[in-house]
Amino acid sequence: MRSSHKILSASVLLSSLIALASWSPNVVRAAADVATAEPVIETITGELVDTGCYIAGGASGTDHASCGGECLASGVPAGVVPAGKGKDGMLFLLTNPRVVSKYVGQTIKIEGVVHADVHGVDVKKLSVKDGEGWKDIALKDAHHGTPEAEEHHHDGK
Repeated sequence: MRSSHKILSASVLLSSLIALASWSPNVVRAAADVATAEPVIETITGELVDTGCYIAGGASGTDHASCGGECLASGVPAGVVPAGKGKDGMLFLLTNPRVVSKYVGQTIKIEGVVHADVHGVDVKKLSVKDGEGWKDIALKDAHHGTPEAEEHHHDGK
Protein backbone atom coordinates (compact mmCIF):
# COMPACT_ATOMS: atom_id res chain seq x y z
CA MET A 1 0.00 0.00 0.00
CA ARG A 2 2.84 2.34 0.76
CA SER A 3 4.43 1.98 -2.66
CA SER A 4 1.11 2.72 -4.39
CA HIS A 5 0.72 5.77 -2.15
CA LYS A 6 4.21 6.96 -3.18
CA ILE A 7 3.42 6.40 -6.86
CA LEU A 8 0.13 8.30 -6.49
CA SER A 9 1.88 11.15 -4.65
CA ALA A 10 4.61 11.33 -7.28
CA SER A 11 1.99 11.28 -10.02
CA VAL A 12 0.01 14.10 -8.40
CA LEU A 13 3.20 16.10 -7.90
CA LEU A 14 4.27 15.59 -11.52
CA SER A 15 0.81 16.56 -12.82
CA SER A 16 0.87 19.68 -10.65
CA LEU A 17 4.30 20.69 -11.93
CA ILE A 18 3.25 20.18 -15.55
CA ALA A 19 0.11 22.25 -15.01
CA LEU A 20 2.08 24.98 -13.24
CA ALA A 21 4.69 25.07 -16.00
CA SER A 22 2.04 25.54 -18.69
CA TRP A 23 0.17 28.13 -16.63
CA SER A 24 3.17 30.20 -15.43
CA PRO A 25 4.17 31.80 -18.76
CA ASN A 26 0.62 33.11 -19.16
CA VAL A 27 0.66 34.61 -15.66
CA VAL A 28 4.08 36.16 -16.20
CA ARG A 29 2.98 37.54 -19.57
CA ALA A 30 -0.23 39.01 -18.04
CA ALA A 31 1.73 40.58 -15.18
CA ALA A 32 4.19 42.09 -17.65
CA ASP A 33 1.32 43.51 -19.71
CA VAL A 34 -0.14 45.19 -16.61
CA ALA A 35 3.26 46.52 -15.55
CA THR A 36 3.96 48.08 -18.97
CA ALA A 37 0.46 49.44 -19.58
CA GLU A 38 0.27 53.22 -19.71
CA PRO A 39 -1.63 54.60 -16.71
CA VAL A 40 -5.01 56.10 -17.50
CA ILE A 41 -5.40 59.73 -16.41
CA GLU A 42 -8.88 60.43 -15.04
CA THR A 43 -10.51 63.72 -14.04
CA ILE A 44 -12.34 63.83 -10.71
CA THR A 45 -14.32 66.77 -9.37
CA GLY A 46 -15.45 66.92 -5.76
CA GLU A 47 -14.97 68.41 -2.32
CA LEU A 48 -11.55 68.62 -0.67
CA VAL A 49 -11.71 67.12 2.84
CA ASP A 50 -9.30 66.27 5.62
CA THR A 51 -9.56 62.51 5.87
CA GLY A 52 -9.25 62.36 9.65
CA CYS A 53 -12.38 64.36 10.49
CA TYR A 54 -14.28 63.17 7.41
CA ILE A 55 -13.80 59.47 8.11
CA ALA A 56 -14.28 59.78 11.89
CA GLY A 57 -17.36 61.98 11.87
CA GLY A 58 -18.34 63.02 8.36
CA ALA A 59 -17.06 66.58 8.83
CA SER A 60 -17.06 68.47 5.52
CA GLY A 61 -18.21 71.66 3.84
CA THR A 62 -17.33 75.27 4.46
CA ASP A 63 -18.39 74.98 8.14
CA HIS A 64 -15.47 72.60 8.62
CA ALA A 65 -12.96 74.51 6.46
CA SER A 66 -11.01 76.08 9.32
CA CYS A 67 -10.58 72.83 11.27
CA GLY A 68 -9.93 70.86 8.09
CA GLY A 69 -7.33 73.36 6.97
CA GLU A 70 -5.52 73.03 10.30
CA CYS A 71 -5.63 69.24 10.00
CA LEU A 72 -4.13 69.25 6.49
CA ALA A 73 -1.53 71.85 7.48
CA SER A 74 -0.45 69.50 10.28
CA GLY A 75 -0.03 66.61 7.85
CA VAL A 76 -3.36 64.77 8.01
CA PRO A 77 -3.91 63.23 4.54
CA ALA A 78 -6.13 65.11 2.11
CA GLY A 79 -9.03 63.45 0.34
CA VAL A 80 -11.56 64.22 -2.33
CA VAL A 81 -15.22 63.23 -2.14
CA PRO A 82 -16.37 63.04 -5.76
CA ALA A 83 -19.63 64.84 -6.53
CA GLY A 84 -22.60 62.62 -5.71
CA LYS A 85 -20.61 60.12 -3.64
CA GLY A 86 -20.26 59.61 0.08
CA LYS A 87 -17.59 58.06 2.30
CA ASP A 88 -17.32 54.97 0.11
CA GLY A 89 -16.31 57.15 -2.84
CA MET A 90 -13.66 59.19 -1.02
CA LEU A 91 -10.15 58.97 -2.45
CA PHE A 92 -6.91 59.82 -0.66
CA LEU A 93 -4.81 62.38 -2.53
CA LEU A 94 -1.26 61.15 -2.95
CA THR A 95 0.32 64.57 -2.51
CA ASN A 96 1.46 66.98 0.20
CA PRO A 97 -1.65 67.97 2.21
CA ARG A 98 -0.11 71.25 3.43
CA VAL A 99 -0.18 72.77 -0.06
CA VAL A 100 -3.96 72.35 -0.39
CA SER A 101 -4.88 73.08 3.26
CA LYS A 102 -6.45 76.48 2.57
CA TYR A 103 -8.91 74.96 0.09
CA VAL A 104 -10.71 72.51 2.43
CA GLY A 105 -14.45 72.50 1.82
CA GLN A 106 -14.07 73.88 -1.69
CA THR A 107 -14.61 72.16 -5.01
CA ILE A 108 -11.45 70.80 -6.56
CA LYS A 109 -10.66 69.12 -9.85
CA ILE A 110 -7.96 66.48 -10.03
CA GLU A 111 -6.30 64.88 -12.99
CA GLY A 112 -4.52 61.71 -11.99
CA VAL A 113 -4.31 57.96 -11.91
CA VAL A 114 -6.97 56.39 -9.68
CA HIS A 115 -5.98 53.34 -7.64
CA ALA A 116 -9.46 52.17 -6.60
CA ASP A 117 -8.12 49.14 -4.73
CA VAL A 118 -6.53 51.45 -2.13
CA HIS A 119 -8.93 54.42 -2.50
CA GLY A 120 -6.15 56.67 -3.72
CA VAL A 121 -5.41 58.96 -6.62
CA ASP A 122 -1.90 59.76 -7.82
CA VAL A 123 -2.43 63.46 -8.49
CA LYS A 124 -0.89 64.84 -11.68
CA LYS A 125 -2.71 68.18 -11.65
CA LEU A 126 -4.96 69.84 -9.07
CA SER A 127 -7.19 72.89 -9.54
CA VAL A 128 -9.62 74.67 -7.23
CA LYS A 129 -12.92 76.20 -8.37
CA ASP A 130 -12.46 79.96 -8.74
CA GLY A 131 -15.70 81.67 -9.75
CA GLU A 132 -16.58 80.31 -13.17
CA GLY A 133 -13.09 78.98 -13.81
CA TRP A 134 -10.35 76.93 -12.17
CA LYS A 135 -7.14 78.00 -10.43
CA ASP A 136 -4.20 75.58 -10.78
CA ILE A 137 -2.44 74.68 -7.53
CA ALA A 138 1.31 74.00 -7.58
CA LEU A 139 1.96 70.68 -5.87
CA LYS A 140 5.12 70.56 -3.77
CA ASP A 141 6.32 67.13 -2.70
CA ALA A 142 8.72 64.42 -3.79
CA HIS A 143 6.54 63.73 -6.85
CA HIS A 144 5.73 67.31 -7.87
CA GLY A 145 7.38 70.69 -8.14
CA THR A 146 10.52 70.23 -6.02
CA PRO A 147 14.14 69.59 -6.96
CA GLU A 148 13.71 66.12 -5.43
CA ALA A 149 10.83 65.47 -7.85
CA GLU A 150 13.26 65.57 -10.76
CA GLU A 151 15.17 62.65 -9.21
CA HIS A 152 12.13 60.71 -7.93
CA HIS A 153 10.71 57.91 -10.05
CA HIS A 154 7.31 56.27 -9.57
CA ASP A 155 8.76 52.91 -10.48
CA GLY A 156 11.02 52.85 -7.43
CA LYS A 157 14.27 53.46 -9.36
